[in-house]
Amino acid sequence: MTRTDYEQIAGVFDRRYQGGRYAGAEQVVLDLLGPSPGRRALEVGCGTGHWLELLHKNGFEVTGLDASPGMLEQARARLPSATLVHGSAEQLPFPDAGFDCVLCINALHHFGEPRGFMAEAHRVLGAGGILINIGLDPHQAIDRWFVYDYFESTRELDLKRYASVDTVRRWLEQSGFVVDGTRLAVHIERQVPASEALAKGIDPRDTSQLALLTPEAVAAGVDRIRREEARARQSGGELSLVVDLRMWATVARKP
Repeated sequence: MTRTDYEQIAGVFDRRYQGGRYAGAEQVVLDLLGPSPGRRALEVGCGTGHWLELLHKNGFEVTGLDASPGMLEQARARLPSATLVHGSAEQLPFPDAGFDCVLCINALHHFGEPRGFMAEAHRVLGAGGILINIGLDPHQAIDRWFVYDYFESTRELDLKRYASVDTVRRWLEQSGFVVDGTRLAVHIERQVPASEALAKGIDPRDTSQLALLTPEAVAAGVDRIRREEARARQSGGELSLVVDLRMWATVARKP
């Protein structure tokens, strides 16, 4: 399967955190872990270090791993004191039982073998350690997103890339975890006037769904929006681009 090139995205990645869109996920993480001076946290797929910074501010000793040197460069500028490692989620370069918690936030779908990551997460956690996985579940078919509506094949690609919550829970149990539960972590809900989005420009680097498409496919999707927006104006209305997405947090413990 084609992978998102995060070397091209690293410089603009943090735009997704603007406007408090992920405040719900931040609160879920803090509720589950709480301020924990001295506890050791690993984030796999740490990107630019947004979540590592949150944990660092709450007393954790933080380590981040990512497959993209460009993303790690951004994380290093944000958190010079953090331990940041270039590597693979399926072969974590850390000793057994070295961490108290492992986070994987909106990253599992990028791993070539998610179950391999879960086995490795189980290995590097100490007894009673917590794994938190947060991500979309397009299989529930309750989300609405203009990206799916106007950019061909994005929904189908996500159904292949993202495991359902039920599948994630089953994989965790097969890896030796006890699943504590799943809760809604983020509900991003907004409507953007199409005219405003078109004037600003739809940047395919803003989401991996678009970053996976060819420039021609992105242009075709933008053209679909442009044509529908023109029809709406001719009818005296205005086209809105809908975002109604949910991210789910599944929590598991190593016995």
